[in-house]
Amino acid sequence: MLDVIGSGRAFAAFNGEQRVTRWYHNRCQAQSAAERLLRRSRQLRRPCLCCGAKFTSEGPHNRLCNQCRREG
Repeated sequence: MLDVIGSGRAFAAFNGEQRVTRWYHNRCQAQSAAERLLRRSRQLRRPCLCCGAKFTSEGPHNRLCNQCRREG
């Protein structure tokens, strides 16, 4: 879950303290960008950092395939 933070003319989505979208002029634009980012990050096929095999990742936090995760 990303938080949309800002006021006035500057809104952006944050993951904790890290800004993950650019600044937008209204909250609705920032929220839409955050939702697109979450959808896209969930659907990416990423290479496993251990064996290099491509797998469908849940997001940037999920970088090991299931087999490597079980073995590690």
